[in-house]
Amino acid sequence: MAELCPGAVFNLSKTIYFTAAQQRIETQGLPTDGTRAILRVTSPTLAMAVFGHDQSGAVLQNVEVDGSRPQYGRIPNSDALIEMGGNSTGQAVRNVYAHHTRGWSDLHLFGGDSTGGVPGCQQATLSGNLLYRGRHGYAGHMGRRHLPELPLRTKNFRALRPDPVQRIGKTTSPTMIKGPHPAAEPEPCR
Repeated sequence: MAELCPGAVFNLSKTIYFTAAQQRIETQGLPTDGTRAILRVTSPTLAMAVFGHDQSGAVLQNVEVDGSRPQYGRIPNSDALIEMGGNSTGQAVRNVYAHHTRGWSDLHLFGGDSTGGVPGCQQATLSGNLLYRGRHGYAGHMGRRHLPELPLRTKNFRALRPDPVQRIGKTTSPTMIKGPHPAAEPEPCR
């Protein structure tokens, strides 16, 4: 599990990949306000911040994902800001505030390969997320709440309406926090 400190800002020059089943990325204490850790795109060529295809049990929760579209612009024909799903079971995206996507969507839950008419993505959950499109985003305007485009082939899927969330303040001085070796105990956040 990658447990991120509240208020920490991680500047992304490359996509974060879930590389094994049951991995989690979350902010310590699971806040749902402006203290969530921020994953911010800081590369002019990067559109996708998080990729979790084909990893059963992968969870992204209680973080903010900023695509930085106002700074870097739109990337035509690019991926969604967050790509999850694929041939997997039990993935979850919860209490995520995603905004300023540079691609076609804030969140894409991919249905995976179909076997005998049954899609590969099973029992996925989206809950409590707040998803915003950029001002020139696909079918939306800045500040308009929406649900992501979800493939019709995804089965046993639950999408719950977003809980009311307020964005409180902005980080003025980004801080990069490196996590410990996976086998080590995490240091407490300060």
